[in-house]
Amino acid sequence: MHYYGHPRLSMEIVKNEIVPILERKGEVFSEEEKKRLYYYVEYHDDRISLREKHLKRHLNMVSFEDFQKLMLLQIADAKAHIFLPEIRRRIEICEKWAGKYGIEVYCRVKQKESGNQIRIVAGFAGTGKSEFCKGNQNAIDFVCMPFKYSNFFELAGQHGTETIKADDELDFVWSWQEQYVDALMDSYEKYTDEMFIIPSERKVLEYLEQKEIPFFLVYPCEEARAEYVERYRKRGNSETFLEIFGEEESWKRWMRGVRKPYRRGISVELKEGQFLSDVIPPIPYKTENIIKEKGSYLVREYFPQEKLETRLEE
Repeated sequence: MHYYGHPRLSMEIVKNEIVPILERKGEVFSEEEKKRLYYYVEYHDDRISLREKHLKRHLNMVSFEDFQKLMLLQIADAKAHIFLPEIRRRIEICEKWAGKYGIEVYCRVKQKESGNQIRIVAGFAGTGKSEFCKGNQNAIDFVCMPFKYSNFFELAGQHGTETIKADDELDFVWSWQEQYVDALMDSYEKYTDEMFIIPSERKVLEYLEQKEIPFFLVYPCEEARAEYVERYRKRGNSETFLEIFGEEESWKRWMRGVRKPYRRGISVELKEGQFLSDVIPPIPYKTENIIKEKGSYLVREYFPQEKLETRLEE
């Protein structure tokens, strides 16, 4: 039988007795790992509600990703009890926080904190950027390949955009991020109700950070490697692309790199089977404040020397 305050005492035992014993035996824990461990132990039996303030309380202690993992821990803990009505209700609430409801509330909290609509969404390869744009009239897939490769249009016209990704024939443009960011900021300021869906390119995100521009950063959970390899294969990516992104060690490096924290970035981890459209809420818009004919927009505005019928879809 539990008694009042037992989670706090459990955390103190773990912190002051168990972890020191493990460390003396040679186990190594980073300060971040210990912080998460103490958090999970102390709040594994915490009373919860679906109110926004409940999430905000936890965000003062840990990341949203860690909070959702706590909810999964609470579900497991609750299922070890007799299924009284109160226990069933606890499971239902935790499942909501661990799923789409939790992400929606988190996004709403961050929107309020930023003071305006968050209109830039950076998505890792294969998270469903193009599909999100197809489902939202005020979202544009602001692709980077035309800026990144000088002969992109020539090769894309011959083979298709997905097929040529990571192609050896592509001519890389050094410092392409500068031209890309200039175009992004130009469009961002012109079209005030447009959502800009961009790749998770580190230098681009660092620029947004410097300019105090908030953005969402969406990436997969590390366990989803096989799923993403299949996504890349289905959309027609080359074997070279699959090796660069999907090979086991490469995937681990990408997963570590994309999780770099940004002060103005709001990180959202996709669970297996999820896409960007499952976690990012649309924003209201007025037709006069969004981009028309999005498929040819980048060509019209930033590559006028290319044929206007060229469509950019990633």
